[in-house]
Amino acid sequence: MDAAEIITALNEALAEEINHLLHEGGRPLMAVDGVLIYRGEAGFLYAFELEVEAFLMDGTPVRVQSGHQETRGEVVTVRGQELTLALNENLGDYVERAEIYSEPWFLLAALQERLREAPERNLKMALAALEKVSARPRRFLPPSAAAGAQDEAVRMAGDREITFIWGPPGTGKTETLARIARLFYEQGGRVLIVSHANVAVDGAVLRAAAQIGEPAASGLVTRCGWARLPALRQSGLLGSSLAAARRPDLGV
Repeated sequence: MDAAEIITALNEALAEEINHLLHEGGRPLMAVDGVLIYRGEAGFLYAFELEVEAFLMDGTPVRVQSGHQETRGEVVTVRGQELTLALNENLGDYVERAEIYSEPWFLLAALQERLREAPERNLKMALAALEKVSARPRRFLPPSAAAGAQDEAVRMAGDREITFIWGPPGTGKTETLARIARLFYEQGGRVLIVSHANVAVDGAVLRAAAQIGEPAASGLVTRCGWARLPALRQSGLLGSSLAAARRPDLGV
């Protein structure tokens, strides 16, 4: 299977998942006391109170149903149980109760688009991870060397294009990732930490900041996006915190 066939297969799988999400709909979030706080040519801004705390990414498309009225829009921000939405249609100055259906398929659609845009020259690392092209030679650690596995993982990550780090909970994977981040920082590199879970990124960013040892105000370690861990939200490492500190006039 060549690169084009792999991309086609991935896009077909994504299309099936998107179709399922579109028709399944999912359970709605219940929101109350919606207040129209802004109206303009681009749409209508509403502030709602959620009945339960929810975690929705900024920009997530939503479908809102209130009585016989229905409209679409997107999430502006979620802070605890306070939800701000930008809606396409006016539901009135006050919405007593509404059902909010989030549409997470937009991330899958964006991934499809990126896959279509990926030129052959940008696929080397992905294909190496799938063992479709040669990567640098592997080196396996014998069981007797397991005690030094974390040190070895850091060293190997600095020498190889691709490194897989595996271990059961509590074996120090996050600390190892933080040490790898420090290694590349000391070499003048830049590190991007991503995960399917916000809390995993939060933990890795906190550990990386501790390993690097620079003050949060330096901006050398920055958490972009939604942070779930209270310790991180209070750390000064959030991009919004840095923006507010450096440009208070922005009112972030």
